Amino acid sequence: MKAEFKEGIYRIYFENVNIFFTTKNWNGFLPFNSKIYFLNQIHSNKIIEIKENDDVLEKEGDGLFTRLKNISLEVKTADCFPVFIFNEEIIMVLHVGWRGAKEGIVQKGIEIFEKYNLKNVKAFLGPGIKKCCYEIKEDVAKFFEDFLEERDNKIYFDLEKFIMDKFIKKEFDFKNIFSFPFCTSCKNDLFYSNRKGDKGRIRSWIIKK
Repeated sequence: MKAEFKEGIYRIYFENVNIFFTTKNWNGFLPFNSKIYFLNQIHSNKIIEIKENDDVLEKEGDGLFTRLKNISLEVKTADCFPVFIFNEEIIMVLHVGWRGAKEGIVQKGIEIFEKYNLKNVKAFLGPGIKKCCYEIKEDVAKFFEDFLEERDNKIYFDLEKFIMDKFIKKEFDFKNIFSFPFCTSCKNDLFYSNRKGDKGRIRSWIIKK
């Protein structure tokens, strides 16, 4: 893996896959010229496959995957995690907040790779809100009891750990699980954060070379 920050975009390079996500400093220039596919995100567990000449305009869901090369799969986030899952054959991107996590979107994404008995699968968690800042109430906390931390009579949710736990339970090799180090709320000067009142969104893409 190789990473660089250029023109307001973080660029993560793997052998067969490129991952990109924007910051507040992005100038709008796209670092690729492939067709972009995205969904109307609804905090669900719905994942859609993109095949040749597919059109997903106005379709709803929170995950996309494809076997095709040179097309871009996109999610938009602002505290939720963009989660990329990929190997030599398939690329996938998921939009994961607490609602999607509760509905099992990460497990569903992993199951798609299991269905095809695919090997050497990697996972990369892009920028999202971490447990330092992700305060929740009891109505949400009851779904995630093993991933909570109490501080100053407040409850904080470790969504990052919850997501990574799903890969670990499926016996992913630790060296194939990656996570971006910055919290979107802590680094609000660089990333959009819904918790901080931002209306903008981080745009994240994955492309199979």
